[in-house]
Amino acid sequence: MARNLAGGIAPGTERAFVPQSGGNAEDPDPIVVWFRQPTEKDRRWIIGDVRIANGETQSTLRDQQAWIEKAVLRFVASIDGYGGADGQPIDTAERLVEHGETEILAEVGQAILTSMEMSDAEKKHFAVRGGSTRATTLRSAGTAASAVQAGSTSSEVAA
Repeated sequence: MARNLAGGIAPGTERAFVPQSGGNAEDPDPIVVWFRQPTEKDRRWIIGDVRIANGETQSTLRDQQAWIEKAVLRFVASIDGYGGADGQPIDTAERLVEHGETEILAEVGQAILTSMEMSDAEKKHFAVRGGSTRATTLRSAGTAASAVQAGSTSSEVAA
């Protein structure tokens, strides 16, 4: 098998997350957010509204906030130890989005989004085929000669 994602956290598994913002992690009774581990399809759904212009990903702060809210609303299962300014508990995803501190909301959203990414230890190392690497592959202006790197020999230029 060329690639195996086994060893990660299975989608749907509930995970506890303790936000660090505002000294929460040092609190004797910290806020604990429980969220379900997303799938890769979920990740594509969350970030599906990214705009590409001239080959560059473009997103605004509003876009990023929307991704965070989508992730929180879809994956947060429950919240322990968090009270709102209105005296009511912030114990649901909806209450977190509506009444939670911006820093806590952003941290929870980022935890959900980054939980979908594989760590370097989980990524399989592979050799680049054909001897080409991203750093040395040049953009062509339409002719083979335009892609010649300084100091290249003619045997390196595609005919």
